[in-house]
Amino acid sequence: MFGLSAVIDKSGDAPGWLRGVLFIGLWFVYEPVSTALGCTLGQYLLGLRVRKAGNEKEKINIFQSYIRFALKLFLGWISFLTIHTNPQRRAIHDLASNSVMTEIVKPELPEE
Repeated sequence: MFGLSAVIDKSGDAPGWLRGVLFIGLWFVYEPVSTALGCTLGQYLLGLRVRKAGNEKEKINIFQSYIRFALKLFLGWISFLTIHTNPQRRAIHDLASNSVMTEIVKPELPEE
């Protein structure tokens, strides 16, 4: 977003509505597309990935990613209430999109 804002500032005087459309558009594209392709920056830093519930080695597709995103956006924190009520610890948005959050096991460095 900062990069897009800098480009708009350098290109001249862009109308406010254009800035708003680009901001909202980027916001609605970043998480679903990043999640479908691999992970968001936050997921990368925390070692988390969103994968298919039946096969944790397989990424979710873009359709599943948008369903997951829309439910997270619509339900907010309410979606997370189911984490403690089911054995797989999946939120409502994960149940609806047939996805699961997994933690990437980072290899340990050998001791010297």
